[in-house]
Amino acid sequence: MGILQARTIMDVNIHIPSFFTTIATIIILFVVPQYSHCKQVDHKYNVCSSTQFNCGQVSNISYPFWGNNRPYYCGGGDQFRFSCDTRTTTSIQISSQNFRVLNVNTSSETITLQTQFANDVCSDVVTNTTLTHSIFQYTQNVYNISIFYDCPSGVFVGGNNFTCQNRTDYSRVYQKGSNEVNVFYMGENKTVFQHLQDCRLGIKVPALRRVNETVDPNGGIDVLTRALNDGFEVNYVNANVQQCKLCEESGGTCGRDDIADQFSCYCPYGFQALQCSEGMLSFAGIGPFLAI
Repeated sequence: MGILQARTIMDVNIHIPSFFTTIATIIILFVVPQYSHCKQVDHKYNVCSSTQFNCGQVSNISYPFWGNNRPYYCGGGDQFRFSCDTRTTTSIQISSQNFRVLNVNTSSETITLQTQFANDVCSDVVTNTTLTHSIFQYTQNVYNISIFYDCPSGVFVGGNNFTCQNRTDYSRVYQKGSNEVNVFYMGENKTVFQHLQDCRLGIKVPALRRVNETVDPNGGIDVLTRALNDGFEVNYVNANVQQCKLCEESGGTCGRDDIADQFSCYCPYGFQALQCSEGMLSFAGIGPFLAI
């Protein structure tokens, strides 16, 4: 064997271990951490696909809502958080106001909400109901009820009267006089409202159906309470609903990356940005890998 040939064989023997060392280093530095991340995302897939929000009459609710035992990363963000009060009542905060959740229809992407004072229109928490959040918008089934408190006698012009005179706390809040008159109307009739400028308080409350406007001065509060108890509907928008449908159709479950704070599709074998690809794992910065 010549000297040159011996050196060539020696060089090969030297470089083979060096080659495998390089491969091992790449695996340790890149593949192993990504595999660990994959296992972490697998955990999120299992949690989000098997854990729904349940509280009282609101049950089996998934994306974009979260709360109670359903983690943040399974929802669509802070604005979709549900709270479970006394294990029977579901509530949500919108535009700094708390509402009771009566129903969630994920097919039509609507929620039926109820104001805090729906059961007590003489409560000291009556206030305007306004939705300034762009994510939640009234549906076409919603109408405004205008309620006026502590009006001068003689303002009754075809609306529905009711009284709060038997409430001791009402006089403390609204300082009612001896001729206290409360009245409500459907919609916003400016001609009618000109007669109500001297009322102490006026609010607007959404309702699902038109109030039966009668001229019965004694039965108005029952009509009003029934209308408010039915609640009102809102659509929820900008919740990545279309992206979620693609994700679910590909076998994934929807959530939110709690680090990047953006929509995530959790797949049985790893994380994908929008939808799952069967048999493949996409790792950021590394490219596609075959799932083993």
